[in-house]
Amino acid sequence: MKREAFIPHPFIEVFSWALILSGLYLTSLHSYLLFHSLAEIFSIVVACGIFMIAWNSRQFLKNNYLLFIGIAYLFVGGLDLLHTLAYKGMGVFQGDSANLATQLWLAARYMESLSLLVAPLVLGRKLKSRFVVIGYSVVFFILLTSIFYWRVFPDCFVEGVGLTPFKKWSEYIICLILAISVVLVVRKKKEFDKVVLHLLVASILVTIVAELAFTHYISVYGISNLFGHFLKILSFYLIYKAIIQTGLTKPYDLLFRNLKQSEEALRGKEAALRESHLELERRVEERTADLMTANEQLKQEIEERRRAEGDLADRIRLEALRGEVGVALARGDNLRSLLQPCTEALVEHLEATFARIWTYDEGEKVLELQASAGRYTRIDGSYSRVAVGESMVGIIAHKCQPHITNAVIGDPQIVDQEWAKRTGIVAFAGYPLVFAKELVGVMAMFGAEAISDFTLKALAVVADQIALGIQRQRAEEALRKSGEELKLLSYQLLTAQETERGRIARELHDGIGQSLSAIKFRVEDALGQLAKGSIESGVSTLDNLIPLIKGTVEEVRRITMDLRPSTLDDLGILATIAWLCRVFQATYSTVGIKREIDAEESDIPNRLKIVVYRILQEALNNVAKHSGADMVTVSLARKDNTIQLSIEDNGRGFDVEEAFAVESSARGFGLGSMKERMELSGGTLVINSAKRKGTIVRATWPYNQFRRSRGH
Repeated sequence: MKREAFIPHPFIEVFSWALILSGLYLTSLHSYLLFHSLAEIFSIVVACGIFMIAWNSRQFLKNNYLLFIGIAYLFVGGLDLLHTLAYKGMGVFQGDSANLATQLWLAARYMESLSLLVAPLVLGRKLKSRFVVIGYSVVFFILLTSIFYWRVFPDCFVEGVGLTPFKKWSEYIICLILAISVVLVVRKKKEFDKVVLHLLVASILVTIVAELAFTHYISVYGISNLFGHFLKILSFYLIYKAIIQTGLTKPYDLLFRNLKQSEEALRGKEAALRESHLELERRVEERTADLMTANEQLKQEIEERRRAEGDLADRIRLEALRGEVGVALARGDNLRSLLQPCTEALVEHLEATFARIWTYDEGEKVLELQASAGRYTRIDGSYSRVAVGESMVGIIAHKCQPHITNAVIGDPQIVDQEWAKRTGIVAFAGYPLVFAKELVGVMAMFGAEAISDFTLKALAVVADQIALGIQRQRAEEALRKSGEELKLLSYQLLTAQETERGRIARELHDGIGQSLSAIKFRVEDALGQLAKGSIESGVSTLDNLIPLIKGTVEEVRRITMDLRPSTLDDLGILATIAWLCRVFQATYSTVGIKREIDAEESDIPNRLKIVVYRILQEALNNVAKHSGADMVTVSLARKDNTIQLSIEDNGRGFDVEEAFAVESSARGFGLGSMKERMELSGGTLVINSAKRKGTIVRATWPYNQFRRSRGH
C-alpha cells in the first residue's frame, strides 16, 4: 500500500512560495535593483517559455488562443527586458531616469492587455502565425522608436512629483481591458481545460490588482512599486502553471486537448460498434439455433408426411438456406471464408449449376469475385474483376437492380451466347447486394433449368442477409485497422513528445540556464561594485554582460531553428539547405561542402520538405561526428520521375550491416531514425559505405505519389 506524504503537496507549494517571497523582500531591503531585476527576469523567462511551448506545438494546436498568446508574450518579455535594463540605477541607458523605465513598462502592459483582449476573438478562426509575428514585430519597433528615437511617447514619471496623469489613466484603461478579456475568455470556456481556464482567469485578475498598485507610487523604489512587482510575480507564476507546467506535464489537457477529445469520441464509437457487433452475433447465433431446430423439426415432419405438403417443403428449404447462410456469416473471419459457404448453400438448396458472389470496391469502381461454387470454383478467371457497367454483372451493379431470365440464350444482355449453348445454361438470376442504400456487391446464380418462384423468393431473402454480413465484416476490419492505427499514432506521439521534451530540457539547462546564471552572477557583481561606489567598474561589468545576453538570445534562436527552421516556412527548402550548409561550413571549417541543386522549389511538395531537411541534418551530423572526412557533397534533384537527395563524403566509412545490427556496439549514427522517416514518407533509403572508402546516403521518393496533392 502506497503511503501518503506527511505534508500535503499544496502546503509545500504555499510554504515554498512564502520562503521565496520572503527572500525577495529581504533582497529588496538589501538592494531594490537586485529585487527588481530578479522579479522581471522571472517574468521574462516565463514569457519566453510560453512562446516556445506554443510556437513549437503550433502544428498540433487547434486552440489558436494559446498560439496567439505565446507570440504576444515573446514581445511582452522583450519590452520587460528593456524595462529592467532601463530601470533607474541600472545605468545601462543614457540619462538613467525613472521616466524611461516607466514608459517601457506602460508599453509592455498595453501590449499584454490588448493581446489578452484579442486572443479569445481568434478562437475558431484560421491563424497565420507568420503574419502575427510580423505584426507584433512592427508594433514592437514602433513602440521602441517612439520612446528612444522620436521621443513622442508621453512622459509617465516626473522626478520629485511622481506619476503623470497619462500614466495613471493608462493603468486604469489597462485594468478595464483586462477585465473585458476575462469576460471574453470565460465565454469561450468550452475551448479550454477547466484547470487551465481557472489559472488564466486568476492570472489576469492578479494582473489587474498589480496594475492598480502601480498607480500610487511616488518613488520607483516605494512600497507600492514593491507590492506591484510581487503581484506581477504571482500573475506570471499562475500563467506559468496554466501553460508551461500544464503543457509539459499534461499535454493532452492543453496542447493536444482537441486530439484527446477526438480520441475519446473515436473510442466511444468503437465501443458502440463493438457492442452492436456483439449484439448482432448473439442474435444471429440465437436465430441460427432457432432455425436449425426448426429445420430438424420440419425435416422430421416431411419424412412423416412423405412430402404431402409441398409449400411446407419450400419453407424448409428456405429456412435451411437462411440457417446455413447465417452460420457462415457468423463464423467467417474474412470475406473469402464468409462468402464461399454462402455460394455452396445456394448451389445445394436452390439446385443451381453454379453460384458466385462479388464484392464492390468503391475506390476502383470494380466488382471483385470472392466466392464461386458448383461447376466453377475458381475465382481468378476472366470474371475475377468486373468493371461497373460492363457485362451482366457490372450492369446489375450500375443500375442497382436485379436481372432475372429463364431464356439466357437469346437474352441480349448475356454477352457469351456460345458459352451458354455449350454448357446448357438456360436461367440466370443476379441481385445487387445493398446495405443502407449503398452497394456492397452482386450475387448471381446460373441454372440448367428454369428458376422457380420459390428460388426467386429465397434469393431475395438471402441477398439482404449476405449484404448485412459483408458490411459487418468490413466494419470489423475497419475497426481493427483503426485500432491499430490509433495505437501506432499514440505510441509515436508519446515517443516524439518525450524525446523532444528531454532534448529541450537539456538545451535549456546546459545552454540558456547556465547563461542566465552567469548573467545573474555578473549583475550581482556589478550591483555590488555600484553599491561600493565603483561606478566605472560596475558599468564595465554590465557592458561586458551585453555579449553574454546576445549569446543567450542567439542560443534561443538556435534552439528554435533546431526545432523547425523558420526559413523552411518562409523561404523554402532550397534556401534552408543553403543555410544549413553555411552553418555546417562555419562550424566545421576543416570540412569542405559542395552543393549540387538540380530542382526547383515547386518540385518539392510541402509535406516532404521537413523530411528532406531532417535527413540532410542527420547525415551532416554523422559526417561531422564519425566520418573524419574533409569534403562532403550535397545534391538534390528531380529526375526520372523521382525526387533524390544524396549526401556523399570521402571519410573513413563504416560497416552498414554492423551499424544497423540491434546488438552492435557501432549503433548511434541516427540511421534508424532516418530509415523510419523515409518509410513514413513513402520513400526508400540506401546507404553505401565501406571502411576507408567513404559513405553515400541516398534518399529517393517516387514523384507520382505526390501528384494527387499537387497543390502541396
